[in-house]
Formats: sequence, structure tokens, C-alpha cells
Amino acid sequence: MTQPDDRDVRAVLDDIYAAFAAGDPEKYASSYAEDATVVMPGLWLPDRAALWSTMEQLFAGPLAGATGLFDVQSIRYPTADTALVLSRGAARSTARPL
Repeated sequence: MTQPDDRDVRAVLDDIYAAFAAGDPEKYASSYAEDATVVMPGLWLPDRAALWSTMEQLFAGPLAGATGLFDVQSIRYPTADTALVLSRGAARSTARPL
């Protein structure tokens, strides 16, 4: 089996990170497969619809105007059309405390 090219996966990740920077939940979620599972600190999102809904709430609230910092740790391919990405991420809020 030919190993998929990490550049293809990283291009999708770049789209996701750009959507984060724009605070765009629709574009953010559209980069994921419909049946994608996303795990974030304190969150388990079983599909793209749950991801979209969660990001819509976060971008409208605690992540409004936030800057994302992302670092891909590994990319694995259990099948030719599936990538498992492990990344570290952080969001830096631009809001100032009252």
C-alpha cells in the first residue's frame, strides 16, 4: 500500500487553522468528514454536526477573536483514506479581563 502524503493532510489542517483564525465555524467544520470524531480538552465530538455546533458556540463566546496556536505531533494512516492526527493546540484570548 502506498503511504499517503502528509502534505495533503497538512493542507486540510491549514484550512482548519485559517477558519479558526477567522472565527468561522462552518468553514472549520466543513474540513472534517461527516463522521469524524474530534477530541478536545473536556470535549468529545462524535461527528461534524457536533463539531460545527460546538465551534459556533465557542466562536460566539469564549473564543471570539482568539488566536489559535497549533502543533501537529503525528499523522497516522490506518487505511488509505483515513488520517488520524494528533496535535497540540492552544487558544489565546484577545479579551481583556474586567
